[in-house]
Amino acid sequence: ALPNGDLRAETSRGVELGLRFNSRKASIDLAAFRTRYDDFIESLRPVGFDPVRQLLTFQSVNIDEVEIDGVEVRGRWSPDLLPEGMSLHASAAWSEGVNENTGAPINSIAPLNGVLGVDFAEPSGRWGGSLLARAAAAPDDLDESGGEVLRPSGYVVYDAIAFWQPASRLRVSGGIYNLADRDYTAYLDVQGVTADVANPDRFQRPGRNVSVVLDWVF
Repeated sequence: ALPNGDLRAETSRGVELGLRFNSRKASIDLAAFRTRYDDFIESLRPVGFDPVRQLLTFQSVNIDEVEIDGVEVRGRWSPDLLPEGMSLHASAAWSEGVNENTGAPINSIAPLNGVLGVDFAEPSGRWGGSLLARAAAAPDDLDESGGEVLRPSGYVVYDAIAFWQPASRLRVSGGIYNLADRDYTAYLDVQGVTADVANPDRFQRPGRNVSVVLDWVF
């Protein structure tokens, strides 16, 4: 990552409209926003290749005027047909950004993505778990004025996570991620990277993997 001594602080002005509903069995939050930026900072834009170190080079740069629109929604539902402590949840986010001076899209905006899950929590809250499906669409509108860039495919991956709290100050959590051991690449990991980059598979996220976390509060 290269420094940029000429980087200017960005300023923004925007509007956001939201709707929230809550009941004993369900909740939903919906928000839509539009924000205009002056001197928008696009972080870690690919700017070249270092032939000595054999590494891509990145730099944070300013874009004079940018507008970003988006919608986010999330909700939870505990229908009577499910056992006590079990619920469904879902969330999704969509946004797009435009360079107001050129009309070109902003490549650092993530494509449509979402999560769908089934959760269970034991009534005392001491243990529980979730089965999740994480999904993202393929990018469909990119600025390729500087050359063709990588366009990873959309994907759906599945995770299983759980927690156990044997004491008030101790919590153990863990999970098995990417249960189907799928090869996939997250768009923001390669945004702006040229399509002819050597060995693009190295940007792939891990296959099936396990994580365990121990939290102790003192």
